[in-house]
Amino acid sequence: MPGQQYPEPTVGALIFSPEGKLFLMKSHKWRHRYVVPGGHVELGERMEDALRREVKEETGLGIYGIQFLCFQEFVYDDAFWKRKHFIFLDYTCRTDSTEARLNSEAQEYVWVSLEDALRLPLDPYTERAIQEYLNRYPVRKVEMTLTVPSIEETVAWYKRVLGWVGHYDVFDAEGRCLFGSVMCGDLESVMQGKETFRGFNLSRFSEGTASYSQGCANFSALIFVDDVEVVYARAVENEAAVDCAPEDQLWGGRTFSMQDLNGFRLTFVQMVESPTLEEIRQRHRAD
Repeated sequence: MPGQQYPEPTVGALIFSPEGKLFLMKSHKWRHRYVVPGGHVELGERMEDALRREVKEETGLGIYGIQFLCFQEFVYDDAFWKRKHFIFLDYTCRTDSTEARLNSEAQEYVWVSLEDALRLPLDPYTERAIQEYLNRYPVRKVEMTLTVPSIEETVAWYKRVLGWVGHYDVFDAEGRCLFGSVMCGDLESVMQGKETFRGFNLSRFSEGTASYSQGCANFSALIFVDDVEVVYARAVENEAAVDCAPEDQLWGGRTFSMQDLNGFRLTFVQMVESPTLEEIRQRHRAD
């Protein structure tokens, strides 16, 4: 049988669970080190289709949200059990399940944080892919939150002046809105995800009684990321003005905040669950 005549394109997947944990599996083909699922691209097959197929074959997991991460060259490295020349094409993706069914490619698997993953015996190419991800964590979206003395008055102003619509999410025991939003567009379409949110989140000023004459209104940026722990570790390493470690919020996000050099507040958010509006209200009443 003739040996390999051309480099073999191969796809690999950094798979993240709903909690932001990374899937790794230990493979005898990689000297019993931890690797990510993946495999060759078949003739006539698109790379993302190959990724879905290989992940399904090796783990039983369905994946979505596929994003290209990086490529690597593998030229006759003895990290693999056979003499091969690969071109690695690495992707990130997500899954809704953590119950994997391994085939003969691997012997065991784990779900771990990125920080813990780097403490495991990894094959060098998996380690480089993780480091690449850490060096350029993805930002999904950025939203602005206005902190105001009265959400009701703010919504009324935007409706009167700009024709925007408001939404009230959570109220305190006295009937005042604590969290809401104001937006341009059709409210129902935005709430159903049919239309992009274009507006501001609203948060009521909570540090005692406040009025607009006191100049207490301000704003902060909400930055949605895949792994808030990665951003937090980077901020701490670079001695940023961090408020506290990431914390779980009643509305399903895991967040931490810091200030930039100008004093602007940046809040990083990783969505770890998706409670309904009524569930959020119940949590606030119970808190």
